[in-house]
Amino acid sequence: MFHRHARPFVRIAFAVAAIVAIAGAAFFSTKSAFAEEDTGNGHMLLIVSVPGLSFADLQPQALKAAPNLAKLANNGAIAAMNIRTPTKGLEDSYATFGAGKPAVSDSQIQAYMANIFPSGRQALQKYERYQGKLPRDAAVIFPEVAAIRHMNDALAYGAEPGLLGEMLRQAGVHTYVFGNADESDMPNTAVTDEQNALKEKRYAPLMLMDKSGLVEFGDIGGHAVRSDPTRPAHVRTDYNFLLKQLQAVQTPAAVLLELGDLSRLYAEKERYAPDVFAAEKNKIMREIDAFLGKLAGLVQKRPNFVELWILSPQVSADAQREKLLFGPLLHVRAGEYGLLTSATTRQPGIVANFDLAPTFLAAFQLTSGTNMQGGLIRRVPVPDGKDQLTELLTVVSSAQKVYKLRPQILYPMVIFEIVALLLGLVAVLLKWARMAAWMKFILLIVLLCPLWLVLTGYWVQAPPAIMLGLFFSGVIVSVLALYRLRLWRSLFIIGAVTALCLLVDGLAGATGMRHSVLGYDPMIGARYYGIGNDLMGVLIGAALLGVSSGLHLLTERNRSLAPGIKLFAMLVLVGIIVYLAMPTMGTNAGGAITACAAFGLFALRLYRENPEHAVSIRMLLLAIILLIAAALVVLFVLNGLLFRGGAQTSHIGRAMSALGAGNLQLIGNMIIRKLSMNWQLIGVSSWSKVLITSLFVMVMLFIRPRGIFRTWQNVHPIMMYGFFATSVGALVALAVNDSGIVAAATMIVYTAAPMLMIRLAELSASPGHHKL
Repeated sequence: MFHRHARPFVRIAFAVAAIVAIAGAAFFSTKSAFAEEDTGNGHMLLIVSVPGLSFADLQPQALKAAPNLAKLANNGAIAAMNIRTPTKGLEDSYATFGAGKPAVSDSQIQAYMANIFPSGRQALQKYERYQGKLPRDAAVIFPEVAAIRHMNDALAYGAEPGLLGEMLRQAGVHTYVFGNADESDMPNTAVTDEQNALKEKRYAPLMLMDKSGLVEFGDIGGHAVRSDPTRPAHVRTDYNFLLKQLQAVQTPAAVLLELGDLSRLYAEKERYAPDVFAAEKNKIMREIDAFLGKLAGLVQKRPNFVELWILSPQVSADAQREKLLFGPLLHVRAGEYGLLTSATTRQPGIVANFDLAPTFLAAFQLTSGTNMQGGLIRRVPVPDGKDQLTELLTVVSSAQKVYKLRPQILYPMVIFEIVALLLGLVAVLLKWARMAAWMKFILLIVLLCPLWLVLTGYWVQAPPAIMLGLFFSGVIVSVLALYRLRLWRSLFIIGAVTALCLLVDGLAGATGMRHSVLGYDPMIGARYYGIGNDLMGVLIGAALLGVSSGLHLLTERNRSLAPGIKLFAMLVLVGIIVYLAMPTMGTNAGGAITACAAFGLFALRLYRENPEHAVSIRMLLLAIILLIAAALVVLFVLNGLLFRGGAQTSHIGRAMSALGAGNLQLIGNMIIRKLSMNWQLIGVSSWSKVLITSLFVMVMLFIRPRGIFRTWQNVHPIMMYGFFATSVGALVALAVNDSGIVAAATMIVYTAAPMLMIRLAELSASPGHHKL
């Protein structure tokens, strides 16, 4: 029997035991990440962000230090992700991930822990000053979330920062963020440990914050890292802490873990001896790899409830210098392996950064609606006998090679075009008939370059030197073959063959376009499928040149064209319009509008009873407006009705859906973005110089010799119809495309160069000179 003085202590002990038992029962009754069974929606979306990770770290040699990562890359689903953002900061990547559209933030705007004294109190005070009273309890807050919204409101993308987190919160999905990418704030000169301070880089919560700038749970402060004087910034990620936090996660949940050690190392690379840096990177990669192996074990243990995503929001400076601009993306879930793709890219192994938000929502059976630009990421199988990582590295290598070749080829080609056009103009103005033969050779090169830039895309796996050799040799051999032909036949062959090759390539999978320096640019998200504005301009310009010169050849012997011949020519041009408008083919709305305007004007002139009569500006503008309206109808029928929904839906179809739903703001933002991009390109793009040069050449030919255009109208009427239609088409392309300056420049060359060649042929045909 207890002593009566001990009874109060016994009662207290029993009370404490009861409280502990009740608390324990409550804890183990919650849906923990490591619970044996789940009731209801117990899904956990586990996202691991590794800033600084690149495809250089997924090469076979590098993966020897990361066996778990190698296993995941070969047995999970993997892709290269375009991580380009409007202003290219790490904070922009996280903001884009969370908005489902290109978004921006500011490197000075940080997330804070709300429950850390004294910074948490200061952050709460700042939040109340800028936002008002905190609407709900949260572990992580962005006091300056309004500034982020204002920055994005000033852009034309229409991004809503925090949209992903907001939709998750409203659906009852818990959000967690752990870890940071803090770096050393020490100067380049040597400092003592006591002088060392951290430069906070706590942007990861931008991905999962709601519209109020709040993340429900998490720890982005000092608990997520451990002090270690031997490491970059004197800290290293505390992986045991992260694993412990995962045990307390309440599902359904979206959990973001930021592993900042690799980013911290690269931030201090210039201070390291090369061999020491390599050893330190190897150590960090092994630690990351071991952690990923444990997370993969969690997925394997609970395959129906946990899915793991591993991504890189920003590649290292070394990868950027090597033009390895894709960020690796891995999806680990039981029984799912292959390459990832999305409706945004339609390319196996390539996705976009704004595809993540709608995909993460879909993990909880939520839909993004029209407020997000991205499409759902899905898995596609790898062909039998193929290794998926090898296949993906081939895709990345090809894109890297084309990206490197682009400035090496395009800049010299642009300069060559400008010099050739100006030199030809000088020869015409000074009547250098002896230069006619040389200028014909040079101008033929100008017209043939786009064709061979596409054809060399079929040899993308060859070394760059061989690709360049094939390009130059192909152009020269083609010029030599065409040089001795009559001018009209040369122009017809160039126009017809160029247009035909582009169409055949596009219909057969676009291998040439995809690997051409004039084609796709998936690393920066310029074009993933269909036909880009560069080659759209080539297609329209070459088609008009081929059709007009072909019809001109037929009228040399008979001034009138048979109705069947005209009809065939029109059917060819209509086919090109349909190709450009179809969501499964060219998928270029601006191109379809441009082609409809240019080809329509050519047809009106060709079928006009008195084509020699001048057309008033008013009638011309009315005709263009009606033709553009007709193009919009075609686009709506093909993209908004016939091919609406499913994997065949293109970005045009999504725009049509938004228009049909009355989302005029989205359409307005799209128009503003296109105009803004054109305005920027006019000042910085080398193609603007080609366009200006071509227009200058045409104006000078119109002025001197006086009346030459009227003479050509009588002698070469159909050619003039084509030149007129191409010129107007270039202006329409400039107005309706987001990079219209490029389309207009590549298109107008098919008018400026032939005009010079015709005039030089006339000079060489003068008495005493050999006819071309």
